Amino acid sequence: MYLPETSTRYQALKSTSDATIEISPESLAYLRDLAERIGGADEKASKTGTKNVKSVFRKEPSGAALIIDYGTAASIPTNSLRGIRAHKRVSPFESPGTTDVSADVDFLGLAEAAINASPGVEVHGPVDQARFLTAMGIRERAAQLVKQAVDRERAGSTGDDKSTLTDLVTRIEGGSKRLIDISPQGMGKLYQVMAILPYLGTREKPRRPVGFGGDITS
Repeated sequence: MYLPETSTRYQALKSTSDATIEISPESLAYLRDLAERIGGADEKASKTGTKNVKSVFRKEPSGAALIIDYGTAASIPTNSLRGIRAHKRVSPFESPGTTDVSADVDFLGLAEAAINASPGVEVHGPVDQARFLTAMGIRERAAQLVKQAVDRERAGSTGDDKSTLTDLVTRIEGGSKRLIDISPQGMGKLYQVMAILPYLGTREKPRRPVGFGGDITS
């Protein structure tokens, strides 16, 4: 009765028959705390005692948070509770104690919680992992690691044979490609990335951090 009233996003579904939503109050509480630590809490909220006053008072915003997980970029998660065992999706009730229990993250819900908790923060994203890591230079980094491995092998400094080098190169290239693969077998679309930064309200042009549409000169 109470939780669906905490956000206009949830309230909008009340008129939809049999609508189902998943809400993680603890996740929202973590984000509120992070936002307060970075930007300080809303002054009105702190006076009413609804915020953690131990961490709200800051002379100026500082710090940052980078959140990476799998979840929905825009919609509210529904029926996402599942178990993960041996890299496969199983019932959350299978083999209790040896099965990881997981659910999708509601990234827009986290962003809303952060913004509502502190006037001193700004939120960037979510963007999918493929876009974020590509902008951060994952392909260039993988090529650099391969080159370093080849150079070490040619110099004879590692004592590795060619089969070991081939295996290393395969793992570097395969691993980096899987992180940005947007197919159902990859992780590029499944995972989302979001950043919480100090709000810079004095800037005329909104900033875009690297990985979220900006570059190193922004």
